[in-house]
Amino acid sequence: MNEISLAQSAGRPVPEWVDAGLDALPKSLARAPQRQQSLDRAAHDLLETVMLAPRIGEVFEATVETLASGQARIRLDDLAVVATLKDGGRRLSAGAGVLVKLSAVDVSARTVTFALGKMRR
Repeated sequence: MNEISLAQSAGRPVPEWVDAGLDALPKSLARAPQRQQSLDRAAHDLLETVMLAPRIGEVFEATVETLASGQARIRLDDLAVVATLKDGGRRLSAGAGVLVKLSAVDVSARTVTFALGKMRR
């Protein structure tokens, strides 16, 4: 779009390479929100792992958000962190308070691993 504006303001024809690319523009623009969401998620995941890396071994209070396919999705109560507990879903229910131990952090893969601890009352 900048090239079109530059060409028009200079009184020149729009470059051929710009004109040729205009047909692909709507498709590219339609994918932009999905790409932005993926970028936002990746940045958030990276921030979580960098923030939690020095805290391996700590126990956190969490709340179970959802259960599906033998996994529980948890949200830490005091930090903006959402994670998955594998095999946690069989023993938990949505809304349950649990204690989880941070057992591993992989900053390059942007993943955190929590182990299920005790249920909270």
